Amino acid sequence: MAGQLDVNSSSVSQCRYCTLRWKIISERESVKMNPKDNKDSYDEDEDANNDDDMNNDSPSDSDYETDDDFEDLETREEYESHPTREAGKTAMQKEDDSVTEERRLKKLALRAKFDDTVLPFFFKEKLKEEIELRKQLNIAELDDLDESTRLEIEGFRTGTYLRLEVHDVPFEMIQHFDPCHPILVGGVGLGEENTGYMQARLKRHRWHKRVLKTRDPIIVSVGWRRYQTIPIYAIEDSNGRHRMLKYTSEHMHCLAMFWGPLAPPNTGVVAVQHLSNNQASFRVTASAVVLEFNHAARIVKKIKLVGYPCKIFKKTALIKDMFTSDLEIARIEGAAVRTVSGIRGQVKKAAKEEIGNEPQNKGGQLREGIARCTFEDKILMSDIYIVFLRAWTQVEVPSFYNPLTTALQPRDQTW
Repeated sequence: MAGQLDVNSSSVSQCRYCTLRWKIISERESVKMNPKDNKDSYDEDEDANNDDDMNNDSPSDSDYETDDDFEDLETREEYESHPTREAGKTAMQKEDDSVTEERRLKKLALRAKFDDTVLPFFFKEKLKEEIELRKQLNIAELDDLDESTRLEIEGFRTGTYLRLEVHDVPFEMIQHFDPCHPILVGGVGLGEENTGYMQARLKRHRWHKRVLKTRDPIIVSVGWRRYQTIPIYAIEDSNGRHRMLKYTSEHMHCLAMFWGPLAPPNTGVVAVQHLSNNQASFRVTASAVVLEFNHAARIVKKIKLVGYPCKIFKKTALIKDMFTSDLEIARIEGAAVRTVSGIRGQVKKAAKEEIGNEPQNKGGQLREGIARCTFEDKILMSDIYIVFLRAWTQVEVPSFYNPLTTALQPRDQTW
């Protein structure tokens, strides 16, 4: 039995060895057959082992993190945290807040700009679409009506031929009518039917050779009308005074005041002096634009009056031949006068002085226009003193306009 048992035990050990060897060989063959899967599994195992080693040997991130307040274990001294890190964090947070606020304000500004520029455009487009839709609806409703009813409601449409009947036409217009020159029919507003003063900003045309003179008649074309008028040219000073010009400026604008049928502001004006076609020079003399209508601006010009002393007191003198009536003196009281030698004075009032210093009851003749003036110093009768007076007087604009009648005469005849 004992020998039999020994045989069995040895055989069992051999079988176990064979089984273990077979397992090793089968694993090797499987590795050779599927190297990729085994490699991945091997790498996973290796990574796991490395992680374990690092967790055991290397310190973690929490080991590096230290509190702001710490204690020295050797000296047992406690140290407080330094505020620089907290201050840095606070400054960075404030900077981020300021950048965010600035960005928010920029967005609000861009949104407001978008609302101001883009939205009105879309609003206009929407209004146009609504108008077009309403127009189409009106046309659809009017198409169902007969022609006479539609004319009463809608009126004459664009492109319709009309026949006009005009009354009170001069016979010269029918006699000299030329079909080669068509007649334009237009209408004027209610305010353009009246006549009055008009103020225009005028400039001489650069191709016209001569300058324009005040009170020289010119032919103007304003709106639907052409007529001849007499302008007064002026320029506005810095103090708002309209000073008359004898001639227009060479290369500057000036004001022109004239009388004629009214035209609304910003109406263009073309001026010529003659309508003849035989002129060698350029016919357009000036161009202008209407500034105001039915408004008479006060245009003034400088005058120089000359007088002679007829009686002299200490610093007062009576001046004659400067005015023609006491009314003129009353209108110009307080004006400054000056003698040839430079002595300055002032006009006081009209003097009731008889010629020859004789009373009226003794044969003296009463004369008007003698002004009493006071001076800085006494003037002598023996000297030939002439007194000057510089003043401003108003210029009246002539109320004249003459409509052109070129349609009432033959074409070969010049107006």
